[in-house]
Amino acid sequence: MMDRIIVTAADIKKLLAWRDEHKELVRSMPVPLREVKIQIVESGISIKCFRFDKKLKLYLDSPSRKLGHVVFAPLGNGLWKKKASTLSADCNPAETEQGALTVYGSLMALMAYGASETPAATEVENEPKAHTGHKRSTRWNPVSTTYILHSSGKRLSVAPKGHHASPSCSFTVRGHFRHYRSGKTIWIAEYRKGTGKEQSKTYKIGGDLDE
Repeated sequence: MMDRIIVTAADIKKLLAWRDEHKELVRSMPVPLREVKIQIVESGISIKCFRFDKKLKLYLDSPSRKLGHVVFAPLGNGLWKKKASTLSADCNPAETEQGALTVYGSLMALMAYGASETPAATEVENEPKAHTGHKRSTRWNPVSTTYILHSSGKRLSVAPKGHHASPSCSFTVRGHFRHYRSGKTIWIAEYRKGTGKEQSKTYKIGGDLDE
């Protein structure tokens, strides 16, 4: 199961404005997720993205049909060259290919260099009712919606703070930067966490990207 990023037209507008202010971050093309599905709400367009060391594959679908796929290879300095495309002429291939690459690259940069917050209402599974006398559950839901926020002063966090129980499923922990008190920063590559049935995560853009 692929993790998903759900965006609206308004989200994309904010995302592109953020990209214009952080071009070098976007051109670094970080890989927080090697496989992810981007869904655009209004158009119903979806982009399945597969990142390899020397290749990026994007598969585009509309609600009514498969539009085709495009393959990019890195040129260096954050630039990518189209190597192959099966997009049909009626969907304006050049513009669609570039648009898909731009949205993908901008979202990956935002995920890597921004911060994430999970709404408190979705942090804990099986939340007990008040005054039941039952012990509070320490399990948390790793599949709840995570809102991507641009905030350089915040640290990326995979699990809601304060909940340390082992999850009962397997899920993706996206690649992220780890900051040490010494000032050292290292990149932690994407990995799987937990055991049991594989689950996917849903990401959305929330808040003001300029905050």
